[in-house]
Amino acid sequence: MRRLTFVRVVVALAILWCPRVASPQSASSNGMAPLWTVHIDEVLPGKEEEFERLNIAENQGVHKILRNYGQPSKPVYEIVTTGAVYLSMRPKPSFTDFDAPSTIPDSVSRLFSTVTDTLDTPIHAALKFHHNEIWRYHKTDSYIPATPGYVLTTPGYIQLFSERVIPGKEERYGELVDSLNAALKRSNYPLCVLMFTSSYGDGAYKYFWQADSREAFLKAGDRAAVLTAVFGKRVAQQMLVDLKSCLHSSEIVDARARRDFAESEAWLGMPSR
Repeated sequence: MRRLTFVRVVVALAILWCPRVASPQSASSNGMAPLWTVHIDEVLPGKEEEFERLNIAENQGVHKILRNYGQPSKPVYEIVTTGAVYLSMRPKPSFTDFDAPSTIPDSVSRLFSTVTDTLDTPIHAALKFHHNEIWRYHKTDSYIPATPGYVLTTPGYIQLFSERVIPGKEERYGELVDSLNAALKRSNYPLCVLMFTSSYGDGAYKYFWQADSREAFLKAGDRAAVLTAVFGKRVAQQMLVDLKSCLHSSEIVDARARRDFAESEAWLGMPSR
């Protein structure tokens, strides 16, 4: 278990950098926390299987200790991309939570080393790099369908957008995001689209387009398909050109949820059954 530590100056910088959102909400109506710590591991080629085995063993071992001593396990949401990059997401209700002392008794936390001491070294040996970021959840810029079109409760496929906006282009970019959300609502799009910003990290906007499978996602349609269906081909193409002109860089990767890594509650934005 890689425990995250953030000094006060980092939190202060993260508070100052906040595009399009004035302040984090204390809670979201759909259960999404306003702030997230994100630990990112990029695994060395050929080390994916070993990393997963060790990481799962470490998480399960620590959670077992917590259960045995009647301590709560905080939810962790794990996502892996096709490039063997693993994102461990932990919700935070507010910035004050970063400085809140642990409620786990020292007598219990000292037992974690019986699990981690033998696993941390080989886990880190499997990594190309790892680092921490703080993300903000954008409730108003996310889309969660009134009638979700899911069979599963955990997405089998996630298309992960990462877009960095050119300074001075934020307003136009925001208008295009609003148009996309309007198109999602007008078309009764069946899948949820979650939006975050990496406030302490690369500063990018992060979109999670979540589906039961890649086939289900392609059937529902990507961003271009949604805009075309609602606004027509000509207008949609111009909107996409405008969007591209707002970006310094962008990346799209395929990813999937990994509920086997760690204990978590109902998946982000997904219906529970």
